[in-house]
Amino acid sequence: MFTTLNDFVNNAQSKYVIVPSCRIGCGISITEKPIFRTNTATSDTFVLSWILTGRGRFVESGRIYQLEPRSVCIRRPMCDWQLTLDEGRSIRLFLDLPAEFYPTFSMLIPELDGIIPVRGDVSGVELLDEFLELQCELEAANAENVYCLLGQLIHYIINIAGIARLRGSRGGTPDKLIQARMLLEDVTSRLTLEEIAARCSMPYSSLRRGFAEKYGISPGRYRTSCRINEAKRALISGEPISSIAERLGFADVYTFTHRFSDEVGKSPARFRDEGGD
Repeated sequence: MFTTLNDFVNNAQSKYVIVPSCRIGCGISITEKPIFRTNTATSDTFVLSWILTGRGRFVESGRIYQLEPRSVCIRRPMCDWQLTLDEGRSIRLFLDLPAEFYPTFSMLIPELDGIIPVRGDVSGVELLDEFLELQCELEAANAENVYCLLGQLIHYIINIAGIARLRGSRGGTPDKLIQARMLLEDVTSRLTLEEIAARCSMPYSSLRRGFAEKYGISPGRYRTSCRINEAKRALISGEPISSIAERLGFADVYTFTHRFSDEVGKSPARFRDEGGD
């Protein structure tokens, strides 16, 4: 097994394993050219991709998410989505499941329907080891024993999608606060703080008080911090200021510029021109 993700990236080779009897695929994909994928009525699947290198964007139901190295992208069936990876070397680990499997997995993993489709900065050699072990198990599987791997598939999905983190310590309110934090980290979400509290089955007053006690910052300030950090990254990457303002849910460019300047101490244009310094 590899000791670091960088060690794996430096030695990665393409490999695709498929179990024909049930069309489960598991692979390592390496490409040098731009990639564009979209769902179709005839080829829709349930795919979890761990993008170790490469950049691009993912659009689900009209909402745009940026893809960075070590992002996880969840392509759910029955959703309109588009996946684009820019030119450059891209290494991806993927689990590819038939669309018919999704209702079963969403029943066994209730959080699957509600989580955002892109999770950033996913690292940890334990996840890599789990993926490689699952790939070996699927390579040796056949029609008679593949369903014995259901537990391993569920365990990997829970870990790679961040659901294990969402479940936390199973202590009631702390779990709800972790769920709220994940919703606040969705920088393109248009949910109000009151709607986030409702989704987490707690009064808004409990969210505000509990979040500040647990994380030392109010929910509103935390959401703003996440959006400003995403704006910084987008400015450095060259995304137009008007596009950033719209994508991150600001009322207009002027509101975005004012908020960014208050938080960072300089305007978005100056921040971009100075290279993020």
